[in-house]
Formats: sequence, structure tokens, C-alpha cells
Amino acid sequence: MNALAMIDGVGRTFGTGRQAVVALHDATGTINSEDRIALVGRSGSGKSTLIWLLAGLDSPTRGTVTWPALGHPRGDPFLVGTVFQALSLVPTLTAIENVALPLVLHDVRRDEAHDAAMSALDLVGLAGVARQLPDELSGGQSQRVAVARVLACHPRLILADEPTGRIDHDAARGVLDALWAAADEVSAGLVVASHDPLVYERFPQRWRIRDGRVSVDGAPQ
Repeated sequence: MNALAMIDGVGRTFGTGRQAVVALHDATGTINSEDRIALVGRSGSGKSTLIWLLAGLDSPTRGTVTWPALGHPRGDPFLVGTVFQALSLVPTLTAIENVALPLVLHDVRRDEAHDAAMSALDLVGLAGVARQLPDELSGGQSQRVAVARVLACHPRLILADEPTGRIDHDAARGVLDALWAAADEVSAGLVVASHDPLVYERFPQRWRIRDGRVSVDGAPQ
């Protein structure tokens, strides 16, 4: 297995002096190409901070984050794809246009981007809503469109930050199925951050985080 992302003694502090908040303490771990990891912990435990660091969207205060099999992923959705908790679809674009958007922005031909987007929507079971706008979709459907948008770019690592946090139980199962299918389709590593027991039960590997401290299956890293 290839090491897609490695964190070594990573910490993240926001603010300075008496106002400083330590969101993450000395986290160490490796995500490999076939890993399926649940990052579990309560709200405010540091899950989102770690996801943003793994995505290259933020920098640690101390320690290092590296992507040995990828190079540096910052700003490149073709290496690391991220699904956020908040609905992130462009409201004026249809589902298929939302999925194709990162490809179009990276100068992929529109017909090729369209075909890739439709294939991704089909994989997550949403080919039938390709022409609908986001406000015509349910919360679960919108999250699966966001998964399809990541899938269309064929990333090596897929990260999801509380993707089931704002949807009901049945819709959450659909989103998890879509994430798993997306990771299998492109042979990507998958990390899902959540406090949802459904995620904890589904994933064979678990990173627990509490008060910014990470452990793997209860053993400190």
C-alpha cells in the first residue's frame, strides 16, 4: 500500500496568548491507499481541523503533514477530494453542472467533463436528477451530488467532514454508500469524520479524537 498522507507530531493552535485555543495536539498517523477510516469524536473535538490539515487547506502550527504518494495536494482536487458538512453546491447550476465544475475549471473539455459528471452521478444513483437545481434536491441527494463531484476528479484520497450531520438516518446510509463506492471506483483512500454511530459501525479502521488528541482503536499514536 502507498502512504497517501502522513501526519507527524501535528498540532494546530488558533489565536495567541491568553486567547489561544489548541485545536489539535501532536497527532501522528498514516493514511494508506486502501484505508477506510472513521475519524470519530464529539463536536468540537478537532475533527474538522484534522480534515482541513489532511486536505492541505490549512497549515499546522507544529509538526508536518506530507503526502508521499501524491506530492503536495494544496488546491488540486485531482489528488485530494473533500466533501464538507455544509451543502456546497452552486445554487444556480444543475446537479450535472455542479459535478462537472472542477473539471471545467481545470480546462477539461466540456463534453468530457459532462460525460465524467454523468458517470459519477450514475455511480451514486443520481443520474435521474442530473438536470435539477440544488433547491430541488433533498439534503441527502445534495450530499451525494457533492460526493459525485469529488468522484468525477478521480482523486487518490477522499476526505469527508461530517457528511451525514444534517440529514436523516436513511439519507445518511445513502451518503456513506456513495462515499464507499466512490473510493472503491477510483481506488482512493477514504477518511470520514463524524460523531454519528452509523459511521463508527460501518468503518473497519477508527481514529478517535478527544479534546484534540488522536488515538487509533484506543491506543495513543
